Amino acid sequence: MSSYFQLTTRRRKFKMFLLCIWMFVALFDTTFGLSCLSCTNEVNITNCLGSTAVCDDSSEMCFLDRHVKEDLTAGFTAGCRSKQICNIIAAGGRKRNSLVTCAQCCDSPRPNQNVPPCNAYLCNQNPSVPNVLNECGQCDRVEYPTLCKTFSACRADEVCQLKEFFYRNQVYFQLRCRQKSLCDADLKAYKASHNPAIGKRAAVQVCSACCEGNRCNQGGCQVLVKNQTCYDKAICG
Repeated sequence: MSSYFQLTTRRRKFKMFLLCIWMFVALFDTTFGLSCLSCTNEVNITNCLGSTAVCDDSSEMCFLDRHVKEDLTAGFTAGCRSKQICNIIAAGGRKRNSLVTCAQCCDSPRPNQNVPPCNAYLCNQNPSVPNVLNECGQCDRVEYPTLCKTFSACRADEVCQLKEFFYRNQVYFQLRCRQKSLCDADLKAYKASHNPAIGKRAAVQVCSACCEGNRCNQGGCQVLVKNQTCYDKAICG
């Protein structure tokens, strides 16, 4: 009986060790991957600043294509592209079609979150950079917040949101921008359900939290909601 207990304990410790390794790898990959602008057929490069993607810096680079649209105006498409294709383009290879007037790649990391990715400056572009407070993870369903590799800039009346939910008996996370007034309503519901007078919920519950700061919704939902700001005291005070 004692040996069985020891074996079970070892197995649990080993599973916890593997989980910690997985979480570290996921966080490392998201934090240190190559961040690139991501957009399709925008009329100018400034319109692309609201969305970024984290690319695999071992096999991909950021790219920017300037092309001629059907109405003969310029359009911009940006994102991640394989290093192999980028090397062909840099060596003077043919562009994908005759309507692409510029195709360039880069792999310089961002010095900080307030500076656009390197592909914002390709093809002789110099975008007007807005003062963005919240660049938030934007994913409908991921198994862990740090696995979200798409980001969007929120409006002035929005902050980042992280939502934890169950789907087919598995925990998933949704990351997005959310209006402050709706965050206040969510916070009011959270406070009501966690009133010490009525006790905590017995079941594992869905968590919804809002936060301010670039990519803050890639943290732990339970920690975020406990520190969530109430913007309108009339709603959630």
